[in-house]
Amino acid sequence: MRTDSRNQLSLGGYVGYTDFDFEGQEGLYLSFNPRFRVNNKLSFSTSLVYQARANDVGFAEKEKMDDDYLVTFGRRDINTISNIFRTKYTFNNRMDLSLRMRHYWSEADYQEFYTLGDKGDLLDSDYDGNENRNYNTFDVDMVYTYAFAPASEISIVWKNNIVRDEDVLQDGYITNLENTFTSPQSNSVSVRLLYFIDYSMMMKRIRRNHM
Repeated sequence: MRTDSRNQLSLGGYVGYTDFDFEGQEGLYLSFNPRFRVNNKLSFSTSLVYQARANDVGFAEKEKMDDDYLVTFGRRDINTISNIFRTKYTFNNRMDLSLRMRHYWSEADYQEFYTLGDKGDLLDSDYDGNENRNYNTFDVDMVYTYAFAPASEISIVWKNNIVRDEDVLQDGYITNLENTFTSPQSNSVSVRLLYFIDYSMMMKRIRRNHM
């Protein structure tokens, strides 16, 4: 659902709930997507998505046992938040600058473990390993684009990336974001040149010059 995108401020969102017919699994999905257009040159938008899976069952560990493998599954609660911020400034019909920032946080909190049986059934297990996951990424993409000729442009791109993956759960969105900012990060700058060559026109000029 979204309000009229032609307005200066438009809002969008979605709410979904799923009740799975297996091991009491259920899922919740929420999204909120506002967009604000300051004028014809400057606009801002954000996309906030929250997903929750209760009693989700999935692969946890595989151990080598003689000539076979012992496969362990786990029942876990999974919570995921994805927050994306975008802004774009158009200088003129040839030049613009865009910025995209994204923080992704997903945690898996294991409640119980099972052994995968020969027939695909889940059996009781005494596995006591720590399979909890607390995964964060923060990405920044800034792109400057200049179209200096028809179908030809130069782009300068700056990318920043931070990844934090651990088996200790951290409470709270702000705490996870702050801890992510203290992690090692990578930065890169790239330049791309796209130039259109009209082959037919070029061949005509070559033939004229040799006449």
